[in-house]
Amino acid sequence: MQKQDKEIRETVSLEQARKDLQKIVGLPVALTWKGYGSAIFLELGELHKEFRGWVGKNDGKDYSLKGDWTLCSDGGWVILKDNKMLVDGLEVERGKIEQIIGQFDNAKITAVALADDLSSARVTFDTGTILQLNNESFGFFSLSYNHPPYLVFDEEGSIYYEHNQL
Repeated sequence: MQKQDKEIRETVSLEQARKDLQKIVGLPVALTWKGYGSAIFLELGELHKEFRGWVGKNDGKDYSLKGDWTLCSDGGWVILKDNKMLVDGLEVERGKIEQIIGQFDNAKITAVALADDLSSARVTFDTGTILQLNNESFGFFSLSYNHPPYLVFDEEGSIYYEHNQL
């Protein structure tokens, strides 16, 4: 592990990354939402409340809904169907993104493929639609597992926090 900017990062091989990405295959999209610019988020699996610690201005709630997993594109994404590009996330009007990504709500992920050169990743849904995430100069994509560390009491009498791994 190497330490950068107070974060601990563990380098992962392309093979391991592909294996980790397969963990979301079969999961439904429970919620979609737009971030800053053309960034998009897909909440996968079952939704649960995540305490924010403050009340949101728009919704008056002190929690957000998070899926078991969150797939985020920093903004370089396209939607494909039948080998035709339907939408380019960098070109679409910002006000229409939420409506466009809403088509993924309740769809199930059937495949995830990562390009050898890390130029793109393709997420295929049971609707036949593909969300292609492109590696742009401003970012690529991330996948997070959204559960806190577990307090473990093991058979040898040890007690420890087990941090989540993909």
